[in-house]
Amino acid sequence: MIRVAEYSVDVVFAAMETTGKAVLPDGLTFRRRSGRLVLFKAKGTTCVTCGIEGNVFIMETHSADITPHLNLYALNDKGDRVLMTKDHIIPKSKGGPNTLANYNTMCMPCNSKKADNLV
Repeated sequence: MIRVAEYSVDVVFAAMETTGKAVLPDGLTFRRRSGRLVLFKAKGTTCVTCGIEGNVFIMETHSADITPHLNLYALNDKGDRVLMTKDHIIPKSKGGPNTLANYNTMCMPCNSKKADNLV
């Protein structure tokens, strides 16, 4: 991943409050209706399993991708960045809907352990 810029949680959430395009202080825009971003704003940035808290958004892109996107990261005890994810409480593979009520914030390690098991 290529890192384009970093933003505080407060800056991203404030940009989501605007009407029209969500514009960051440096002029970059993002999809303010992204399911992940809506989840983080509505239910928080803390992993429901281990309690690690996402505290920085990083605008990133793949080398082949021309459209950067925001990812939320936490710092673990070792100082490594941990990606925060949108978890389906009832997994999609078990008929869970793509709705905010069926989403939880989880870090990547916890979400990987859960896989498609019910909590």
